[in-house]
Amino acid sequence: MLVRPLFVYPFLIVAGLATMSMDMPDNPPVPEQRPDDLATEAQSEAAEPAATATDEEVTEQAAPEDPAPPMEEAGEFARCTAALTALGVEYEVLETIDDPGQCGVGRPIKVTRALEGVPLEPAGTMRCKTALSLANWLSSYVGPSAEIAFGAGTKLTEVRQASTYVCRNRNSRSDGKISEHAKGNAVDIRSLTFSNGKTIDMVPRKEDGSFTGAFQRTASASACLFFSTVLSPGSDATHQDHMHLDVIERSRGYRYCR
Repeated sequence: MLVRPLFVYPFLIVAGLATMSMDMPDNPPVPEQRPDDLATEAQSEAAEPAATATDEEVTEQAAPEDPAPPMEEAGEFARCTAALTALGVEYEVLETIDDPGQCGVGRPIKVTRALEGVPLEPAGTMRCKTALSLANWLSSYVGPSAEIAFGAGTKLTEVRQASTYVCRNRNSRSDGKISEHAKGNAVDIRSLTFSNGKTIDMVPRKEDGSFTGAFQRTASASACLFFSTVLSPGSDATHQDHMHLDVIERSRGYRYCR
């Protein structure tokens, strides 16, 4: 049997390590993480001690229970108010409303005239976007539909509202999601009055076969082109004497109209 000198083995070991290092890629592939792996990571991160003020890494902060109301971009707000002025809307820019919890409006306005020659009674506080949606709906559909239903020359002369900005939950419940009224996104319409002296109260008219019923159903349907939520009178137990309109933003522009 041939016996190799012991001093040869260190040379072979070094050479083998060099060969192995040449075969290893510079950036070895990272194994794909499965959802359960991510969950495990999240649990382990939660178990780590909280970062101190001297840590350089930025850690995610929990959402505050009483956040400041979102502030609309100045240019967007200026374009919106310019459009209101062109439509004859009368309004006053107010100071930021920052009520408890999530209630508040960054750039609220107080609307006294919903459209040229059409007072909003009583005056209502809302976002400019809400006021512009209201004015466009009234001018584009409500006015022309009234002339068809009640005779040429019939003009809208008053919009009576039941609620605009108010800090509360949906349907005034003690719990649940916050109302869009609490963000300045909503307006409730109580009645519409016209130049022929006719006032249409917003009550359920699903089975009303008169011109009044047809007009109200047309108004409700057309509102969905301007508002992302439309709850017509009779749509549920809490909407029997008014029409709820709001401009909540949903994914893909989804609209909820009843």
